[in-house]
Amino acid sequence: MRTPKADPSLFRNTPIQNTSKNGKDKEKAINAIVAERIRQRRLDIGLKQTELAKILGVSFQQVQKYEYKVNRVFAGRLWQIANILGVPPEYFFIDQPRKTKKKISNPLTEQHIEFDIFYTIFCCIKNPKIKQEILDLIILIVENDMENQ
Repeated sequence: MRTPKADPSLFRNTPIQNTSKNGKDKEKAINAIVAERIRQRRLDIGLKQTELAKILGVSFQQVQKYEYKVNRVFAGRLWQIANILGVPPEYFFIDQPRKTKKKISNPLTEQHIEFDIFYTIFCCIKNPKIKQEILDLIILIVENDMENQ
């Protein structure tokens, strides 16, 4: 059985089909807002570009390119960034003051971000003996800390 073809007129006004100058300008403006908000949120929580890059598994130059509008951030990557920065993905699109120091509440706290950084770095260690020594050291530190409280 032959599948019917879609009527091309149905897609005339979709964003993908809109190649006018005005459509491209709107797209660039949205990309610029997303880039600016990524940078601002990262700074608000005190995360360095290198730390964000390690968690994402990219170079810090790639993070720079995202923040300075050289490269666009695709949906999957934006979702990852939102989780790391402790905000919902819509944070990058909703209308809000540009320079806010207010922290957005999210289950992903700064402790989770620190854990993600540690975990990412820890996974890079190839030697199992060194990994075990680090774990033993952490356990010792935690036990000491608990005794001193």
